[in-house]
Formats: sequence, structure tokens, C-alpha cells
Amino acid sequence: MGPSSIQWRVPPPLGPRWLGYRSWKEVSDDPEIFRSKGSSPYLSIYYYFYRISAFIAAISNRTTNARYTIHYYPSQSTTVYRNQSATANDWVSLGTYELEHDDTNNAYVYLDDYTGEPKNTRNVVADALKFSAGVTYLPKVHTSSTPGSWESYIEILNLSASAAQVTVNWYRPDGSRYGYQNFSLPARGETSVSTSKGFDGAVVLVSDQDIAAVLRYQRDNKVAAYTGLSEANGGTGWGQPGVEVYAPVVMWLPWGSTWRTYLYIQNAGDGPATFDITYYDASGNPRPDCSLTNQTLPLRGSATYQQTACGAGFYGSARIVSTQPLAVVVLQQEDAHGASMYNAFSSGSPTVYLPSLMRSWYNWISSFTVQNLGTRATDVHIRYVRENGDVTERTYPNLLPGASVVIVQNDPKYGVPDVPGGWHGGARLTSTANPPQPLAAIVNQQRTDILNHQSYSAFLGGQGTLYGPFTANYYKSGSYCYVSASDIQNLSPTDATEVTRRYYDKYGKLRRTTTPTPIPPEGAVCFYLPAEGVAQGFYSLQATRNNAVPISGIHNIARLTLSGGVCGGETPGDYGASYNLVQR
Repeated sequence: MGPSSIQWRVPPPLGPRWLGYRSWKEVSDDPEIFRSKGSSPYLSIYYYFYRISAFIAAISNRTTNARYTIHYYPSQSTTVYRNQSATANDWVSLGTYELEHDDTNNAYVYLDDYTGEPKNTRNVVADALKFSAGVTYLPKVHTSSTPGSWESYIEILNLSASAAQVTVNWYRPDGSRYGYQNFSLPARGETSVSTSKGFDGAVVLVSDQDIAAVLRYQRDNKVAAYTGLSEANGGTGWGQPGVEVYAPVVMWLPWGSTWRTYLYIQNAGDGPATFDITYYDASGNPRPDCSLTNQTLPLRGSATYQQTACGAGFYGSARIVSTQPLAVVVLQQEDAHGASMYNAFSSGSPTVYLPSLMRSWYNWISSFTVQNLGTRATDVHIRYVRENGDVTERTYPNLLPGASVVIVQNDPKYGVPDVPGGWHGGARLTSTANPPQPLAAIVNQQRTDILNHQSYSAFLGGQGTLYGPFTANYYKSGSYCYVSASDIQNLSPTDATEVTRRYYDKYGKLRRTTTPTPIPPEGAVCFYLPAEGVAQGFYSLQATRNNAVPISGIHNIARLTLSGGVCGGETPGDYGASYNLVQR
């Protein structure tokens, strides 16, 4: 009949997030009953529909008719029957149910030994339960009640071929819940969620399917964006929360300018977080005079940090070490040149990839900042590859531990050639130390004629498919019109690939499949949506390669004028943003 008490077991957090464990306790002698109550906040951290599964251990004579009763929000219950003899050392689904983390009396699973089979002929297995859902973190969400100030829009894309149930949870900085919203997304479908006026905090998205999310952060004269952080973004460095986080660029009024940064930090753990923020100058020297220790965040809490204490002229980096995983994004802002956002890094790599770099290309110029996260100095080998496959190689010497360097693409020593029509392509950065040292990098892009500023985080690796929410071809929304382009890089050093793009409308219907486009080894190609053969409107992107090479990429958004229902051009100001494509 199984033991009278058993501890739930939780697998490592691979793929969907595993949530919680409890004890099964015998609460009656006749019949024998095992019951688990959701009294731990880690069992159901966020309000949502969770997939509940039971682990069936391979003991002998398992029942064919185990009766599970799931109690769920609000004060409902459902009984399901499972043939345990058909499963051995594996999970069996009990279904998807709505759970509320504060509803401890109505969130539990009940199992007894009443099976309808002859007495003492079968065993009922009472082992582990698994509560799983995809969780995505958005550390900064803000919509001012003042006209013309910052507004946030959450773009959510369902990556699955099945419909998704999604919950948006808004949390105040103190961790208390401001509100939530449930909705369904069709397979491959997308939606835009706005935030109520006056909210300032963070958001947690919970879904029963794999999703991608992008936060658009905009005001009347500035646009920025970043990609949501999730455990599903494994191996990217920029896409996951971590207990050690690096921001390669932080600053406060350097070079006599008004450039400044804001660290937006969200507690993505299962309890209160205590963390230190250490600031470093560009040479890698710590700045204890403005660094912070013993900072705290409540469960689900968030906070903003500026570098004012480091003084005017500061340009450097930040390292955050925490007792709980943190999700971190950085806003770079300047009065004239606009604003941009990038995802901080939970890890580095001896090799990082930059899918979009430019010199005098349609008035664009780019720079990258690379930081040595290791413990010894390293040279950084730079391999630039233009769209046509032309290669330029440079080496930056002796980047000290913790130090960072800004390399502009028109630099005669470390940049790319000045070629007719401008230079556009990608790059690979590699530590040549022995042993190699981990690196992290971000890219800043500037359009010099209209002062448009955009940024993105470097990639530590790639996958086979890329997804881009908010893909626009002269899409009209409110007072504006939007158009987008994607830069996709082949990360293989030896093999070419071909990339096919598929564009879906917001209902998940496939509207366009392109012919494959070749990309040379470590090269990058820009795909401008108006040239992709799709009608004007709103789409999402799915890009796949035709062989086993990894790819990565970014999305660029331009916000255009709209007058009389007609999309106009780009006007002076920061009306564009970049964000990292989600890869699977």
C-alpha cells in the first residue's frame, strides 16, 4: 500500500520550471489517505494555471485505477483516475489547474487507496508531485500617469504549436501583487499587453506553453526594449536570472555628457534576496566608495540603482552577487541621444558573438564594449565578417581582469574597413589566454543623422530556431507606425548555412515563408521586413537554419511618424530600439 509518509522530490530546473515539494502524510486509517497541502509559497510562487504531474515509481502490482482529487482555486476540486501500472519511473499528467499561492486551504492533491479493486491485490504509489510552468521575468515595467512620460508594452509570443494559457502578474517593488491578467494565446499567436497608468514595478509571466516576451519602453521622444528573462533561455548568458550577474556598461555623466545608466533588479528566487553590487572602473579597479553591500529585496520585489555616488565622469561595469537568482536589465539614457536597454549577464564565455555591427551603413555606426570576467589578463581576438563573407581580423591586447574596453567600428586599429556603401556584418570575440577567460559584451548602435540609439547583449552561443515578437511592416498603432528588421548570424567558423524566415500574424496564421538565404561562416545578414514580401501589418518571426549550425540574432524596431493614416519617415530623435531574438 506504500509508505505512510513520503517526501516529494524535485528534479533540477531543466526545461519547464519545477515548483516545490511537500510531504505526503497518512491522515486516516480507513481508507489509507495521502494528502499534500500547498502551504509552502514555493509550491505555487505565482498565481497561474500549473501543470500537475505525479511520479509513478516502478513497484510491483501497481493499481490500474488510482484516484487523485485536485483542489484548486477558487475552492474547486476535480477527481481524475490514472492507471499506475501503465507507467514506470516516469511522470503521469493529472491536468492543468489554477493555483493561488495565498490560497493554502484550497490548493492540494488528495490520494487514497480506494481503487475498486480486490483488497490487498494492488499497490497505490504515492511519490513525488511536480508543479510546472514556464516563468518569464520582466525587471522593469513602468507607465507614468503623466502624459508624454514613459509607457510599457509587453509583447508576448506563443512559441508552441498548441494554445497557451498565460498569466501576467504585476508586482510592486515591495513584492506585493498589484494585479494579474489571464488570457489565451493561439498556437504561434501574439498579443500586446499595456500597463495601467501609475504602475512602477516588475512583471512575472507564467505560461503552460513556451513563450517569448519583449518589453517595449517608450515615451514621446525615446524608444527602448529588452527581452524577458527565463530559465528556458539556457546557454545565452543574457537570457537567464542568476546569483552572479554582470553589467558590462554602467556610467554616470562620463565624457562631460549626460549619459547615465539605471540597474533594474528583480528577485527571481524563492525567498528574500540579499546581494552586493560592486562597481569597477574601465581598468577593472573596484570602486568601494560607491559600491553597495547587504542590499535586500523581498520575494518578488524589485529595485532601481543609479551610479550617482560614483561621481560625474564614471564609466565602468558592475558585478552583482546574490543569495537568490536575480533578473537584471540596464537602461542607458542621454538627454539628446535617447535611450536603450540591454540584458545583463548571468555568465560569460571565452567566445561571444555580435550579430550586427556597422560602419557608415545607412548613417549607422556601432561600437561594442567587451569585459573580461576572468581572473587573469587576456588578449581579445576580433574576427569581423561582412555580409558578403569578407573577413577582417584584429586583436586587442592585454584586457585586464574586470576591465572593459569600448571599440568603435571606425577605429583604424581595431575597427572595420571603410568601404563604399558602408560596412555591415557580425563578429566573433575570443579570449586567447591560457586558460581562456570568460567575456561578456554589449553593442551600442547610433544613427548619426537623427540621433537614434539602440543596444543589445552579445550571445554566448546559438540554437537552431530564432523567434521575434513585434515584427512590423509599416504597422499602425496609436499615433505611430512601426517597421522592423532582423540581423541573423551564422555562428559556425567553418560551415555556411541557409536561413528561412516564417512570418505569422497575431492569430498564429502563417502568412509568408521566404526562400532560404545563404549566410557565410560567422557572417551576418540583415532582413528588412518591407523587402521580405509580406503585406503591411503586424507579425512575429520564426527563423530556422537548414543544417546543424547554430544561429543567433537581434531584432530592430523603428518608430515612424503617422499622419492622416499614412506612415511617414523617421524624424530626429531616438525612435528605434533593438532586442535579442529568443533562441530554441
